[in-house]
Amino acid sequence: MTNLIFKPDLSNALNIAMKECKDPYAQTYLRAIPQAIAESEAMGISAESGLKTQLLYCLSNMRYWKGETAKNCKAVLKRYSSSECPFIKGTDTVNN
Repeated sequence: MTNLIFKPDLSNALNIAMKECKDPYAQTYLRAIPQAIAESEAMGISAESGLKTQLLYCLSNMRYWKGETAKNCKAVLKRYSSSECPFIKGTDTVNN
């Protein structure tokens, strides 16, 4: 398994979502991020692709999480789920 570190803003958004988003399904998908990355790589798919897909599942289940903090966190997750590389290049440990 390739070991990667999330970019700081993504890591921060994920940590806040874990603490503040109360939706049990969103929590399940958030906790499963490391597994999704590992499974993607095991199937020959990039870690980045696996994470991006998992972020979409997380976002789908965060639709009732409201407020300024939620808006900011979801904006970060959305950005990383669609285009920007979520990892710091050349890293060798997973940050989750």
